[in-house]
Amino acid sequence: MRMKKFFLFVFAFLATGAALRTCAQEQKEPFRVWVEHDTSGWIGDALNLKVSWECKDAENVRFPILHEEFAPGLFILPQDSLQREFLPGNLPETRIGSVTYRFSSYKEGAYTIPAFDLEYAAGGKLYTAFTDSGKVLLFAPIVDTTLGIKDIRGIFEVTKKELFKEYTARYGFILWILLGAAALAAGLWFLVRYIQRKNAGKPLFIPRKPSVPPIDRALASLKTLKEKQLWQKGAVKAYYTELTDILRLYLKEEMGIAAVEMTNDELCEAIEDCPRIEASARGGLKEVLQRSTLVKFAKNEPDPVENETSFDKVEEFLKAMKQAAETAEKDAAGKNEAGKDATDEKEAPEKVSEKNMN
Repeated sequence: MRMKKFFLFVFAFLATGAALRTCAQEQKEPFRVWVEHDTSGWIGDALNLKVSWECKDAENVRFPILHEEFAPGLFILPQDSLQREFLPGNLPETRIGSVTYRFSSYKEGAYTIPAFDLEYAAGGKLYTAFTDSGKVLLFAPIVDTTLGIKDIRGIFEVTKKELFKEYTARYGFILWILLGAAALAAGLWFLVRYIQRKNAGKPLFIPRKPSVPPIDRALASLKTLKEKQLWQKGAVKAYYTELTDILRLYLKEEMGIAAVEMTNDELCEAIEDCPRIEASARGGLKEVLQRSTLVKFAKNEPDPVENETSFDKVEEFLKAMKQAAETAEKDAAGKNEAGKDATDEKEAPEKVSEKNMN
């Protein structure tokens, strides 16, 4: 009887161990996350933030998408983000994935990098892991106001010929490869399109339908922005973002200024140099852009009068441009009509003479 109990105990022990080992193997799915970042720098510097993970299917991991102010006082630099990378892992059958951001701050102090959560689906299960939080110190440079202002480095000139020679020596072969590939792709596309359109009995190119003029679209967007009442609801940053985006898109479409890709300071310079913008309107537009910069990055809070004034300046500029375009169109139509009347008057005596001769 004792021997029977002993065998039963041994069998139960082995069965329990096998079940635990099987459960552990089912639950074991290597998923490791970590974060690396610069711990100090000067205000305005571009600092690095790298979130990494390691698992079997690194491409199937949901990582954090950061934009604008991802933590109090810390801002993502959009022109440098985001950069993804995948490398072989440290364990068999694993890969390491990473995403790198560039961030900065514009005020001295100590800031906290928050913990980020990453999700990984495998084997019908969802795994969640969190990175550690961190600290970063931003310093302001010490400026000696007693010293005079001087250039960091003397001005030197580089001729266009020297620049062209240097770039050609470095990247000339890449340029020829790209040009050849582009020409080949364009030729193939044109040939395929020609055959398809010809077989269908259609013209090679489809006439483009007239679109809404940029000035009308900009004024309609302003009307929609006013109806949203963003700054009245406390969304001052979103209000100035939409207001300046309307202005940027109009300047790009109507005047050929690359306003969408410019910073506010660069756009102010472009407005100052644009001959199509009246001098009386330049100051108001630059004031709106400068106020937008303060709202976005210095957390400035304009009063209601300043918010209304910013809207009015953009609206007055657009309405003035619309009125100028309509006036120019009427003048052109008047000149065409006058020219037509003069031609008719010139042809009338010739017709009378021919009739008399008959």
